[in-house]
This record gives sequence, structure tokens and C-alpha cells, in this order.
Amino acid sequence: MTPGETEHLFSAGIPLVGIGGSLEGAPTISVDDLDAGLRATNHLIQLGHCRIAFVGGPAEAGRSFPMSSDRRRGFERAMSTARLPIHERNQLVSDFTFLGAYQRIKNLLAEPEQRPTAVFAASDEMATGAILAARDLGLDVPRDLSAIGIDAHPLGGTFGLTTIDRRARRRGTHAAQLLLRQLVSRGTGHGDHELHRAHFIARSWTAPPGSNSSPA
Repeated sequence: MTPGETEHLFSAGIPLVGIGGSLEGAPTISVDDLDAGLRATNHLIQLGHCRIAFVGGPAEAGRSFPMSSDRRRGFERAMSTARLPIHERNQLVSDFTFLGAYQRIKNLLAEPEQRPTAVFAASDEMATGAILAARDLGLDVPRDLSAIGIDAHPLGGTFGLTTIDRRARRRGTHAAQLLLRQLVSRGTGHGDHELHRAHFIARSWTAPPGSNSSPA
């Protein structure tokens, strides 16, 4: 929402709480996506992976919360800190869907030379697409390819997907509580922006390179 749109709601006495990007003058709640990308990539690095691919969405030009861009920056920061190379061919852009990531990752894995041993996907759907692409090429998961996603998709636990849980339900509950406080006080609330840390969940789709072991 633009500052003008926010002001129209405030002038009409309508309480407002935002989830995602910041709203001028209104309380908002978001997840630290840069930290999530950093932690996801560091998990793969700590397992011993050096050739790591990233698949995310397009740049969010003009949007108030650069979710995919922040996750990509977290990936780049972790790789840079570990002094690991970031190859352009291993930085993929998809559409956050299973099928979109499946085809892009399959094209990447089909070339054996410098094939990545791990993939950090900016959503669980894309991580699942990467795993299916690997298996369709005859690769073993996680021995030949580890994968980690973000968002804690309900099916992720069934498939054994390592993920970063952004705790959407908890943020929704907290936003509703902030809104109720505004209704009781008949005010518009303060323009504080809360930045929450996501929760890491290790499962069986990440392991050291060449290993069939459970997650570290």
C-alpha cells in the first residue's frame, strides 16, 4: 500500500496492521528473509557442500518487501563468507512453482561437469521440483543432491524436506492481536516494524556430499 492509501484508512478511523513489508505509520510484521537465506545456505556449507545452486523468483521491482531478493542476498553472503564461488549457471530464476523449478533444475543437473551437489530453493515447492528432477535423471537424494527450501509446506514433512519455517500462523495470530488492541483503544497503533526470525527444520533431504545418511 502507498502512504496515501494508508492515510485514507487512518483518516476513516479504520485500524490497520500489515504482514510482509513496512507500511508507513502502521504496525507491521515480517520475517527476516535475508537471515533465512543465510542460515539455509550455511546449513549446506556446514555439511561440506561447495557447489551450491540457488533457485529463486524474479527481482521485486517496486514492491515493499523484496522476499526473493533478500533470500538470494542471504545465499550470496553465506557463500562469500565461506569463500566459495558463486557460478552464474547455478543462479536460477523460476516462478515459485514445482514445475517451473523442476525444468530449470533438470536442465542444470543434466550437465555432469561442475554439477552442484546441493540446491537452496526460495520455496518448498521449488525444492521439491529440484528433487524430482534429480531423481528423474537417476541421481540419488541426498547422496548426489541435497535440497533445502523455505516456508514449511504441509507436505514437506512427508517427503523429508529440510526447510525454513516462517511460522505464518504465528504471525497471523500476532497481527490479529495487534488489530484487536487498536479496536479496544480506538487508535491506529504505532508504526513499529517487527522483524521475526524463522525456524530451521532439518530433515532427510540434506546430508554431506556422497552420503545416504539422515540430516546432520
